[in-house]
Amino acid sequence: MNRIIKMPRLHRGRMLLVLAFLLLVPVLLIPAEAAANEPVVVVFSIGSSTYTVNGVPQTMDVSPAIIEGRTLLPIRFVATPLNADVGWDGTARKATVSLGTDLMELWIGQSDALVNGKTVPIDADNPNIKPLIINGRTMLPLRFVTENLGCGVQWDPVTRNVTITSGDSSGETGEIPEVGKDLGKIPDINLPVDIGKDLIKIPDPAEEPNKQIPDVSKLPHFKDPDKISAPDYEVLYINDTAYYKDYFGTVLTADTGMLTTPDDTYKWGVTNTKDMSLQYFTFFLKPDGKYEKFRASFFLDSSAKADLVMNIRKETKDGMVLKSLTLKPGETLKNVTVDISGVNMLCIESEMRINHGTVKKIVVGEPIFYNSKL
Repeated sequence: MNRIIKMPRLHRGRMLLVLAFLLLVPVLLIPAEAAANEPVVVVFSIGSSTYTVNGVPQTMDVSPAIIEGRTLLPIRFVATPLNADVGWDGTARKATVSLGTDLMELWIGQSDALVNGKTVPIDADNPNIKPLIINGRTMLPLRFVTENLGCGVQWDPVTRNVTITSGDSSGETGEIPEVGKDLGKIPDINLPVDIGKDLIKIPDPAEEPNKQIPDVSKLPHFKDPDKISAPDYEVLYINDTAYYKDYFGTVLTADTGMLTTPDDTYKWGVTNTKDMSLQYFTFFLKPDGKYEKFRASFFLDSSAKADLVMNIRKETKDGMVLKSLTLKPGETLKNVTVDISGVNMLCIESEMRINHGTVKKIVVGEPIFYNSKL
């Protein structure tokens, strides 16, 4: 005779709970596994400090920038959503990015990197593409980093958005527009919006009636007045942003405190607002083909550890060199004159390298365009 054992009601309740949990576990795990396999989509906008991760808005303290015709991004904001690890060696000024078994090592101001121990160029087409530090953030070249993380990248020239998709290395990066292709206007150079906060602008005479702004209708006073006489020349002071465009690290100002050197105090000119190290000092001027000559004085502060080459180029940052200057620390090259007949745009460019150390001041003093009336 078989005995029927009755399970207490409490035990039966526990068994039912365990059974229900075991049945629900696969259902609960499937969405998590699917989510883990879904690609991460990160969208950045050039010049904007807002970006999205899978459609969710995020903010950062420095914006993507186009430099040398290539997009540089703040690497930590790219790497973290992609589950990559970022390291920083302040002594060597080296950034590391690792994902799985892949490791990238990049040095600030150097055009080569190590990928899994192998030396490779960051951009084989442009050796000027290098990691930079902007506003305290390490900016790395988008194309190089994403390709080595196995991501896809798309560039939308209309919205100026960069879309990064994890695990989709088939995506095309698109052609980032090169600086200065349109020779009819100053190229659209985008730098982090934070850089512009500290720039000093030419004051509006209506707002500051006591501020003396040079009169563009008259010839400026130079140390060598015999070189140019007012009746014989038509002169334009370059003291208005209509004739100037910053590319990196410069500001046009009439603040004589910023334009004071051991030899001179200039009434207007182009200078820097912060100490410079491993970066560009570059800007554009617009003669629009209307003037024969360009003239200015060039000063390099004695804080520089080596001579600095400054090129005056025709039309673009990579254009023909009209004149190349070598500035020695603490030296002023006075009243440098360049023939600019038929030139629409000038690019005055230099680059601080590791051997220059930290440079406190560069001044391009009292720049003018002028024509002879003779």
